[in-house]
Amino acid sequence: MIKRLFLWSFLLIIFMSDMTFGNNDSYLLNHIFENHGSIMMIMEPETGAIIDVNGAAVNFYGYGVEEIRQMSIDQINLLSPDEIKNERALAVQEKRNYFIFKHRLKNGEIKDVEVYSYPIETDEGKQLLFSIIHDITPRIEAEKAAKVSGLTIIGLLILGSVSLLILFISSNRSKKMINEKNNELKRLFDNMQEGFGLHEIICDEAGNPIDYKFIDVNKAFERITGFTLEELKDKTVNEVLPGTEKIWIEKYGKVALTGVPITFTNYARRVGKHFSVSVYSPGPKQFATVFTDISEQKIMEIALEKEKALFKTTLHSLGDGVISTDIEGCIEIMNRTAEQMTGWKEGEAKGLHFDEVFILMDAFTREPIQSPIEKVFELEDTVNLDQETLLVDRQGNEYPIEDSFAPIKDETGKVIGTVIIFRDYSEKKEKQEEILYLSYHDQLTGLYNRRFFEEELKRLDTPRNLPLTIAMVDVNGLKLTNDAFGHMAGDSLLKRVSEVLREECRSDDIVARIGGDEFIILLPKTSYKETQKIIERIYRAFDGERQSEIVLSVSIGWETKSKEEELCTDVFIKAEEDMYRKKMTESQSMRSRTLQGILKTVSEKNDVEKIHSRRVSKIAQKIGESMELTYERIQEIAIVGIMHDIGKISIDNGILNKSEPLTTEEFEEIKKHPKNSYQILKSVDGFSELAEIALYHHERWDGTGYPNGLSGNGIPLISRIIAVADAFEAMTTYRPYREAVSQAEAVAELRRCSGTQFDPEIVKACETVLLNYED
Repeated sequence: MIKRLFLWSFLLIIFMSDMTFGNNDSYLLNHIFENHGSIMMIMEPETGAIIDVNGAAVNFYGYGVEEIRQMSIDQINLLSPDEIKNERALAVQEKRNYFIFKHRLKNGEIKDVEVYSYPIETDEGKQLLFSIIHDITPRIEAEKAAKVSGLTIIGLLILGSVSLLILFISSNRSKKMINEKNNELKRLFDNMQEGFGLHEIICDEAGNPIDYKFIDVNKAFERITGFTLEELKDKTVNEVLPGTEKIWIEKYGKVALTGVPITFTNYARRVGKHFSVSVYSPGPKQFATVFTDISEQKIMEIALEKEKALFKTTLHSLGDGVISTDIEGCIEIMNRTAEQMTGWKEGEAKGLHFDEVFILMDAFTREPIQSPIEKVFELEDTVNLDQETLLVDRQGNEYPIEDSFAPIKDETGKVIGTVIIFRDYSEKKEKQEEILYLSYHDQLTGLYNRRFFEEELKRLDTPRNLPLTIAMVDVNGLKLTNDAFGHMAGDSLLKRVSEVLREECRSDDIVARIGGDEFIILLPKTSYKETQKIIERIYRAFDGERQSEIVLSVSIGWETKSKEEELCTDVFIKAEEDMYRKKMTESQSMRSRTLQGILKTVSEKNDVEKIHSRRVSKIAQKIGESMELTYERIQEIAIVGIMHDIGKISIDNGILNKSEPLTTEEFEEIKKHPKNSYQILKSVDGFSELAEIALYHHERWDGTGYPNGLSGNGIPLISRIIAVADAFEAMTTYRPYREAVSQAEAVAELRRCSGTQFDPEIVKACETVLLNYED
């Protein structure tokens, strides 16, 4: 019983531990509660209201789930409400946890039950009572019957012996009284609850037992085995039960021949029952069997074994390590996870003191930590360790762990040991640290983010950090870089900017990225003039920086808080205004240099495009001259001619240099270059007006061009001129996918497409010029 109670107490501790389990562990425990063969019930300790029951309880009591959840334990327990309340109080206070009650089922039947009750606490702090209930009615009845039978037999045997003695002495009445007592003993024999059989052994010539016959049996024997005395008397076992194993005949023969009794348990397959059997020899070559039906007891033992197996399976299936100790702190049980994490096998650790196996160390101080088992014994309550605790295994490996130490109590509430539940905290800790890092850092650059900057500004905004300077940094031309070279190039630019800022700032300075192209520097205990020197150092670092044709340039403005009454918000605004003033001049210079770099990159990546742009520029100028346009307009034409295809920097070289006809998808990619050109040129002052001309140089006179489908005079004049020059240059130049045509053939094609693709007035005005054009 003590062992069984220990197992249940241990399982209850796992069920009700304050420790938080993962989703998979919660599902397993809920599954055990719902599907376990033992009757389980949760109730409110003060009122006795039934909160929840499992399937076994529903089957036992005969009520529906919702029906029983509306009931009180007072409606089931036969004790008075006050007695039941007192018993619940004992369980809640853990003064007593084991009870025997009588419970009434829905059909009115009364059952004897044994109840194990323990207090539990919900996540909201509400106290409940958890009970495990077993039906012991068969056991109680069997014990009563056995007790009555035993006392009756002993009493009657004594009485019979005395009576026989008296009868023997009193010869005048002996015959009558002997008959009466024999009848009494016969009635006793027939009404015994235990089966009784008297047998005579049969031996061969060598004296070896080969069979035995039935002499007499009682009513219990007939009831239990299903055989009547008439069927058995004077018959051999081989006649009644052919095929009886020789080993049983030899075993019973040994008792009959030697007089040495034996006792054993046996399962009778024919009747499907378990028996406790005693065999003795009442006379020469005789043996008597007295057997008791112990099926109920065996069923309980099997159920207990199943519970034990389930407990063991559950214990070893848990992802958490579990160790239990006795009252001395010596290890009794370890599951597989505990073995893996400590490096000790259960067989090796069993009997050792817990402190020898479970080595704890503080993660920060690296000092050993004494295990809290003694504290558990002292408080008789659960104890948790600090999260910054390391478990050092047998090989010296360290694991961050979270754990819970809880007492194991017997049925009287006395602490008889501890259970330790622990898990590897490494992955969870890493994720927490990663989340913490991401919450305060910019993912692209690794610098601090806006959230950290705002919290740090509040922390640093104290008199001891004055003067406190805020510097605003804006990356010049990030959008231009993204449009021209792609977002990966823009990201690379931002990373390099962050590296330069980190390298040039001091260790106590706080550098953060607070927006797409905006950075901020917090400089505690730094005056305006000291900041100016740091900013100059940053500018010098960027002067020598260049990534391919991408120019690295930033504009920096700053302001210093010198007095406590000044507001950091005002300082921030002034620093931002100072940055924007500088950006107006510094940014345009950077964009012009970037534009030059883009043109250079386009030329270097594709010689055909370089030649094409220059020829288009010259042809377009000639057309402008033939149309008698002003000098200023012709200059615009020359510039747009050079830059009209600048957007091709973002087109894959494999498409630009392809010798076969383009696929539909590739042509759609080519069609993006006017918009790319527009975005690049628009970002640079001095070229913004020309951006729209480049955007529309592939529009058609009839409105079927791209990107916007403009038509007629809705297309800017210079765009229409560039369209004619662009087509003429393309036709008269060799391409990998076709031969060049003559100038006359090209002019004829322009005439054919006049009024549909091209402006007819422009074609008419430039025919002579194009027929006689020379590079």
